[in-house]
Amino acid sequence: MIRIFSIAIVVCLSTLLLANTPPLSLETSTPFVQSVIIYLTTDKLTLTDEVKAEFWREFAYLKPLTPEKKERVMHHLIGKEFILTSYFYKDTLTALYLERPFKSEQRQRYENTLEQYGIITEKELREYEVLQRNIIKMKIQEFEKKETYKTTRENLEKLMSLSHSKMRALEPLFK
Repeated sequence: MIRIFSIAIVVCLSTLLLANTPPLSLETSTPFVQSVIIYLTTDKLTLTDEVKAEFWREFAYLKPLTPEKKERVMHHLIGKEFILTSYFYKDTLTALYLERPFKSEQRQRYENTLEQYGIITEKELREYEVLQRNIIKMKIQEFEKKETYKTTRENLEKLMSLSHSKMRALEPLFK
């Protein structure tokens, strides 16, 4: 019982510490942080130790910078734009094959994480579902014209591949 109470206190304190920080998102971050992320994802910047150190100095207000805080910064900065969309593209390719909406456990867990941190709203999540259903409908309606299905699938594959390459470029920044 005491252990559970202690864990609850630690969770509450860490939540309060992070809650009292400025809102994090790619749009509200400093120009330097935005540039690092954009340039890394477009292969216009090589991540050096100096760039990485300067990037994390932008988050000095989170000291001590624990792995948990770094992970939370990652979710806030690139969660929706890169990580969730990557899961979405992959699931939508599966949905096209199944001809019905599909959400992987991995995507569901990540959506829950983003919701828990207040990064994404229920409305935004519903928009992903509607988009996926519309893509499936387009595939079914255009089945006679196999070119549309091929183009949709190929475009999703390209988007997923691009999303994965951007994530690979950003991973070292958050390690």
